[in-house]
Amino acid sequence: MGSAAVLDREKHHLFILLGLVFVYFLGNQVAQFVFSGTADLDQAEQLIVSQDFKLGYSAQPPLYTWIVQLLFSITGPSLVLLLVLKSIILSMLAVSIVFIGRLFSFTTQQQVIAVISIAFIPQVIWESQRDLTHSPLATAMAAVTLLQVVILQRVPSVVNYIVAGCLVGLGLLSKYNYFIFLMALTFAVLLTPQYRFVLLNKRVLFAFIPVFLIISPHYYWVLNHLDIVSGSVHKLQSEGGGFFSGIGHALLSALAFLSPLWLFSLVLLGRKNSASNVEIPDKKMLINLLVLELVFVAIFVWLTGAQEIKDRWFQPLLFFIPLAIAAFYKPSRRGFKIFCLLGVIFAVLVSVALSARIILFDDVKRSSRPNVPYESINQSLSSSLGSPTVIFAESRLIGGNARNYFKKARVITPEYAEGFRKEESSLGAKSKLVAVLLCESLECNKDGFSELMKHKFNVDIASLELHAIERNYYFSDVKKHTLYWTRVAPVLQ
Repeated sequence: MGSAAVLDREKHHLFILLGLVFVYFLGNQVAQFVFSGTADLDQAEQLIVSQDFKLGYSAQPPLYTWIVQLLFSITGPSLVLLLVLKSIILSMLAVSIVFIGRLFSFTTQQQVIAVISIAFIPQVIWESQRDLTHSPLATAMAAVTLLQVVILQRVPSVVNYIVAGCLVGLGLLSKYNYFIFLMALTFAVLLTPQYRFVLLNKRVLFAFIPVFLIISPHYYWVLNHLDIVSGSVHKLQSEGGGFFSGIGHALLSALAFLSPLWLFSLVLLGRKNSASNVEIPDKKMLINLLVLELVFVAIFVWLTGAQEIKDRWFQPLLFFIPLAIAAFYKPSRRGFKIFCLLGVIFAVLVSVALSARIILFDDVKRSSRPNVPYESINQSLSSSLGSPTVIFAESRLIGGNARNYFKKARVITPEYAEGFRKEESSLGAKSKLVAVLLCESLECNKDGFSELMKHKFNVDIASLELHAIERNYYFSDVKKHTLYWTRVAPVLQ
C-alpha cells in the first residue's frame, strides 16, 4: 500500500475518532436536557447576562457571553443552544489535540492515546460537561493557540501570524488565567531554538495588530472596573498562609487536575519510545511549557497571595499533558489496549453518572439543581399571569430558568440589576408593564434581594401577599420545591 493511501486511511480514522468525540459530548448534553431541562448555575447566569451587550460583565472576561448573545440574537434565549455550544467547545479541545498530533507526526496509536487521555481529566470530562462555561472556552482557546504556534513553526506566513493574533486576542477575552498560559508559551518558544524564530521574526508585528484591536475595548473597561475584576483574585485568597503554603496548595490542585490521568498513564511505560517519530524540538517545547507554567503560577501566587487555587483553574494551563504523554511514550500492545479500555470505561461511567445524578435523586439524597422543576413551575406561572415583561428574581438560578421560559421578559436579579430603565422606556406607558417577583423563601432576601427591591425599585416585599407554586422535584415522589410569586408595580428611584 502506498504512503498516500496510508495517509488517507489515517486521516479517515482520525475523522471517525473526532466524530465519535463530538457525538459523545453532544449525547451527554442531550441526555441531561431530556432528563432535566433545568439550567444549572453557570448556564442560568449566561441566560441572564446575555440580555445586554457590555464590554464587561463580572470577574470573568466577556467572550463566552458575547458568543451566547450573538447566538441568542438569532434563536432567542435557549438552554438547548447553550448545551450544543458546550459540545462544540469541548470538541474543539479534542480537534486541536488531534491536529497538533498530526503536526508532531503522531501515529494513529499516539493520536488515540492523546484523545483517550482527556477522559481521565475530571475537570474536562465531568465538570465541564456538567455546568462550567468560561473554563472550557479558555481551554479550547489555549489549545487552538498552541496549535497555531506549531503551525507557525512550520509555515511562518503573514496570514498565520494574523490568525495567531486573533486567537491570542480572543483567548485573553475568554478567561484571565489564559494570560499565564500565554506568558509560559511565549517563553517556551523563546527557549526552544527550533521555535525561537516564530517570535524573533518581523512578521510577528502582524500578530500584534489584531490582538490590540480585539482586547482594547474590554481592557479599557477593566481599567475602570478594577473592583469587579479583582473579585476573581479575591476568590483565590484566604485568611493566613504565605507564599509556600500557596505554592503547596497550587501544586496539589495541579496534581488533582491531572488525576487519575497520571496514574493510568503508567500502563503506557512498557517500552520507552527511544526511536520516537516525534521531533525532539516539539518534545522540548512541551517540557519548557510545563516548567514555565509552574514558574508563572508561582509568580502569580507571590504577587497575589493566592491560597485557594482550585483544580479547575488549571484547565487552560495543563490541557496539553495528553499530548506530552502521547509524544514521549510508545506503549506495548497490551498497555495500549488496557489504556484504551480504561478510557472507554471512564467515559461511559461519566455518561451514566451525569444522567444518574438526576434520575436517582431520591436514592442519592443530595441537593441537585437539575432536579428543581423550574419548567413545570414556569408553566403554572404562565397560566396565572400570561407573559410578564419584567421578572424580578431572588437568584440567578430562578432568573435564568425564567428567561429560558419567558423569552421576551427582562430578568432582574441581585447580581444583575441593570437594564430595567431601558426596558421601561421601551414599553412606553407604564400600564403595559407586567412585572412579577419570584423567590424561594418567604423573606425573599437572598443576596440582599429584598433590600434591592426596596431601595432601587421602591417595592416593599414584606407588605406583599406572596402566592406559592409547589411541584415535585424531577424524579422524586417525596421532595417538593416551592416558588413564591406576586405581581409588583416597581417605581424607579
